[in-house]
Amino acid sequence: FYSSSSLLSQEFENGWNITHNLSTGEVKMAQFDPKALREQAYDCTIRSNVDSITIVQAFFDGVYDGGVSEFEGAIETISSPVESAKAVYELISNLPQTIEGVGSALASSYATAACDGKKAYLGGKITAVLGTAIIADKGARKAASLLKATRAGIWIERIAALKNGAKAALSQKVQKAASLVLSSKPVRYWTDLLDKRLAKLIENTELNEFLTDAKVQDLLAQAEIDLETTLIRDLQSTRPTLSGFVKDGAFEGELTWRYDTKYDTKLYDGVPESTLYKQPGKFDLNKMIDEGITKEGFYKLNNSVNELEAVFKKYDDLIKKYDDVEIIFVKKLNGDVIMSPRRRSLPGGGHDKLPHPYIAEGEEVLTAGTIRPGNGPNSIIINNETGHYQVHSSSLNILEEELISNGYSVIDNSKL
Repeated sequence: FYSSSSLLSQEFENGWNITHNLSTGEVKMAQFDPKALREQAYDCTIRSNVDSITIVQAFFDGVYDGGVSEFEGAIETISSPVESAKAVYELISNLPQTIEGVGSALASSYATAACDGKKAYLGGKITAVLGTAIIADKGARKAASLLKATRAGIWIERIAALKNGAKAALSQKVQKAASLVLSSKPVRYWTDLLDKRLAKLIENTELNEFLTDAKVQDLLAQAEIDLETTLIRDLQSTRPTLSGFVKDGAFEGELTWRYDTKYDTKLYDGVPESTLYKQPGKFDLNKMIDEGITKEGFYKLNNSVNELEAVFKKYDDLIKKYDDVEIIFVKKLNGDVIMSPRRRSLPGGGHDKLPHPYIAEGEEVLTAGTIRPGNGPNSIIINNETGHYQVHSSSLNILEEELISNGYSVIDNSKL
């Protein structure tokens, strides 16, 4: 869609173009040729004033329409390598000095172009023609690479605000990981790598594939995903149970933890333990319910249910009967805190078998460990003791903040 004070013009995907002359009221509808339409888009009556990004796009459109498949390195011959919109503009402004050999009609149109958009488009066509005329075949790939790199740099600048938002989100994730002393590389390494990954994706886009804001935003999203995968691999070198980051919702950007994959092969009752995590009545659950140690569905803390005092009362009752009792918990990705008492030692030997991943139904978690009432009123003690999830102690911050907001004081006696 293009407009001026007197003319509206829009092309449609079905190959038709509608032009409305606001002065005369005349409306025309016709099938269009893409090249002719692109050139028309930069007509001075439609776009008399354009910004630097549009100048660059017009230049590239002209290169494509001038015969990009035969383009063979004209930029290096005509001028220094193009590095920015300003350099492109300087290039096309200097083209008359090298216009000999270009068709007279094209040269004349360029010389008489009265606006920057038109001049940039025709300058691109001339660049392609000159390149074809004066550069050997072996220069084609080098020239195409130069154009791709130039285009990548321009688009990275164009979506700077969007890219900076992505870099800020990435920085938060890296800083969170760095606070765990997990990543071996500084934040700047990862944010710079995002620039490089995005530039490479744009450079790998064929020159005859037109780039749009939406297309480049898609490439940015792809670069983010690729980079996050690389970051997670780096983090897992020190914390193998770290699984990634929450993608969206209230906990977006928080680290997630999975159970140790050794439990996918470690046997329990003749089957891999992890195959039991989603099944009801497994491990010692039924016996523990019968003996009043826990309850069906366990104890919960979320926006609608607060069974924290109930599980603490159960803990106080059990600690009078048994030597060693604890309350295990997990905080799931939906925010629910699931809790259950269990006995660490039994009168006849052994202990209650009720692993953390079982109360989490095998899912990834935000944090996990144990929780119990403290000595003072509204006092709570938490730690990160879980051999299955092996969460870092700082993952408890998300639970600690929730408990403090509910009026509790919290003591963290975790190990790293």
